[in-house]
Amino acid sequence: MDMKYFLYFLEIARAKNLSRAAERLYVSQSALSQFLAREEAELGVKLFLRRHNTLLLTPAGQRYFEACQDILDRKNCLYQELASLETCKVGSMAVGITPQWGCEMFSCIYPIFQRDYPNYTLKLFEDTTFPLMAMVRQKELDLAILAFNRMDGIPLRCEAICEERFVLAAPAAFCGRLPGGAEGGGPGFPVAGLGQFSSRRFILSRRGTAIREIQDEMFAANGIEPSILCEINNFDAALRLVAEGLGVSIVPLSCARPSPQVRYFFPPRPWSWKIGVAYRGHFVHSAASAYLLELVKLYFHEQRGASPLP
Repeated sequence: MDMKYFLYFLEIARAKNLSRAAERLYVSQSALSQFLAREEAELGVKLFLRRHNTLLLTPAGQRYFEACQDILDRKNCLYQELASLETCKVGSMAVGITPQWGCEMFSCIYPIFQRDYPNYTLKLFEDTTFPLMAMVRQKELDLAILAFNRMDGIPLRCEAICEERFVLAAPAAFCGRLPGGAEGGGPGFPVAGLGQFSSRRFILSRRGTAIREIQDEMFAANGIEPSILCEINNFDAALRLVAEGLGVSIVPLSCARPSPQVRYFFPPRPWSWKIGVAYRGHFVHSAASAYLLELVKLYFHEQRGASPLP
């Protein structure tokens, strides 16, 4: 069977609707309908249950879905291996990045990558950690550069790049007699506990994100039920609200931009997350993907000051 038909089937299963799948594939709905009818007739089984305008995989359809994924995955791996053997600099890769620092990172490293791989295409997908992990699991992405609360128990092949601590960011007007200056806690910031800001409102990340898991764990460890001003998935925007005196936030150390309106503190207990890469099943590094990962590591170590892992 033509490889494009595997792609047709996978897109129908993901879209759960022939019309949406046709739009994504740039083919007619009738072509997809004919393909699906022909495939079910040839196999002698139903691959989908029709419920109104929704197509749901049957047990046979689920097995067929997994086989299509596996076939295309093996094809991609073969092409990557051949490209690597020939040191070929032509190809493409689907890469997931997070909205917090992904665009800034790629604006720094992509010009370097393009200089050495001018004919290599990177297809970027931006989302938060958990949706990107699902895309890697479904093999819609080759790899994703993510922040993890913890890496144990993740059902994906992952590689940790570095570790980054968190700091409390508070309006200078809130801080009163809290310690200032560079003493204690680490370079540049003093130590202050969350309890010292428990009466204030907090600017937190959206629920269902890796950083919100950490923020919630920090509050739970201190026995605090926070009063939430707003939930926002952008550290720069959160710090602008802090600078306006609207609340306290918790941000990664690399985002702690100097500001006369904002004071930063390390919590007494070090809290951190890991930056890492999650790979789809059977992923094999090519020369291009290995080079891209080296640029990512350099960015986090040199541009964001994150601590390298042993």
